[in-house]
Amino acid sequence: MVFIADIATVGGAAEALEELCHCLIGTSEYRCTVLTAQDSPFNKRLEDAGVRTVVTHHGEFLVARPQANWKVPVKWTLCLAEYVRGLMSAVHEAEKAVDFDDVDVIHTNVPRNDLGMMLASRHSIPHVVHLRECSFSHFRCWSYRRDPVGYLARGADAFVGISQYVTRYWAKLGLPSERICTVYDGVQISESCDIAHYECGEVIRLLFLGGYVEAKGTRDAVVAVALIEKMFPGRVTLDVYGGGLIEFREELERFVRSEGLDGVVRFHGETENVWAVIPAFDIGLACSVDEGFGRTVIEFQACGVPPVVSDSGAFPELVQDGINGLVYEKAGGAKALAKRICELVDDPFLRHRLGLEAEVSAQRFTAEKSAEGVMALYDDLLETDHYEVEVE
Repeated sequence: MVFIADIATVGGAAEALEELCHCLIGTSEYRCTVLTAQDSPFNKRLEDAGVRTVVTHHGEFLVARPQANWKVPVKWTLCLAEYVRGLMSAVHEAEKAVDFDDVDVIHTNVPRNDLGMMLASRHSIPHVVHLRECSFSHFRCWSYRRDPVGYLARGADAFVGISQYVTRYWAKLGLPSERICTVYDGVQISESCDIAHYECGEVIRLLFLGGYVEAKGTRDAVVAVALIEKMFPGRVTLDVYGGGLIEFREELERFVRSEGLDGVVRFHGETENVWAVIPAFDIGLACSVDEGFGRTVIEFQACGVPPVVSDSGAFPELVQDGINGLVYEKAGGAKALAKRICELVDDPFLRHRLGLEAEVSAQRFTAEKSAEGVMALYDDLLETDHYEVEVE
């Protein structure tokens, strides 16, 4: 197996690739090589797990648009230069390091990169593209290729959608639906994962793991707490963890100070071990727009922490309202979120019941089950003639 990693080496897509490789190697039937755009701790973790890594310095033909419009021309130019430079060198670096006569499948981890298309075309190897995001709606991606969806369709034999929502999204854009296999993403649940202790405390602790990205809905979470604090002073706290835009974090911090919420809302950076953080909280929040899957939701559930999630993206596929969490109307914004949070604040027994069911339902979305689905796709692909990959 040869995997093409995204440029980003942190976040859900990178974690999912790392876990997939771990599961494949654990079967003793697969040897995995991952081509990365840069050398980073991600490479070290893969190497420690028995995965070979090769740095090829590839770029991406789909690029996420920055939040600030003034940054667009700069990022467009810099990323184009990186992409063109990668086109000139990445294939050569890959072929110098990898014997492609010994490769059965090339698997591109996100739909933004086309190095896998080129290698698959040159060596007549089946090519799989993992659809881990809604590139154009969630990240407002631009493309350095004409007709990017058609380009993807011509460059891959099969696609993996990480949820029904993602599969429908790409099929609607024009990818052949018969070549998209839905295999739910999974989470490698830590063996040291603790279950949240049921407590009927006065202060309800809320946790948000989405970081400082507008599309993650962090503003909904912060404003909802401000609304609750006005109605029920001292009843909730909110801790926000993650990376993202420093400008957005500073904007939220100013709002917190202006509302007198210092000590009620606390901002943190990224955490290396979510399993050590989550069990200390009572409720988990996930407020994204167009989330392709929602790893944090499964992480909350695995720890017995009931999630409150938006009704957008794939969240409704993971959370059944009133059974293993609560769902709020994203269109209603912070007010709708605050209302659902208050239902749990006022009903500790509901929190407990939802938490118990959440812990059970998380077992439907493990990394092992996701890997089994991907391996079944590999088997089907290798048993049949694959499509002719075409690359411009």
